Amino acid sequence: MKNFMAVAICFLNSVFICSAQHKNDLDSLINVSIEKHIISQGTKERPAVFARDNTSSDFQFSKSITDKVNFLSYSLYTKKELSKGIRVLRLLPVILRGDLLTITISDDLVTKKGNNISISVGSGSTYQYQYSCSKQYWELLAVKAFGI
Repeated sequence: MKNFMAVAICFLNSVFICSAQHKNDLDSLINVSIEKHIISQGTKERPAVFARDNTSSDFQFSKSITDKVNFLSYSLYTKKELSKGIRVLRLLPVILRGDLLTITISDDLVTKKGNNISISVGSGSTYQYQYSCSKQYWELLAVKAFGI
C-alpha cells in the first residue's frame, strides 16, 4: 500500500510539474501590460520614468521598455524638481484570483520634501487576463482605465 501511494504521489507531481506554466509567463504578461500602457498614454515626457517598486530585484524588463523609460532614482533630480513632483509610472501589486490575473499600472506624482516621500495616484490602467486551460495561455479580457 505504501509503495502504491508513493508511486501515485510521484505520478501526480510529475503531471503537475509538466503541465505547469512556464516561469516567465508572469514576467512576459507584466512586460506586455507596461508596453501597452506606455503606448496608450503617449507620455509627453520622453523617456517616461518608471518606479521599480512592486517588481522583484531579478525582474527583467523587455528591451522595448528599457528603451522607452528611465528608472526612478532620486539622485538624478534636484531638490526643486523633487519638491515640485515627478511623474512616474508604477506597477501596483499583481493580483491572482483563480484563473484571473490583474495587472495595474498607475501614473503617479512623486514628491519629496526633506525625508518625506509622497505618492499621489492620478490615473492608470488595469489589465485583466484569464488563463485558458484548453488553449494553455493567458488571454487579455479587458483593459480598464481609471483616474483623472
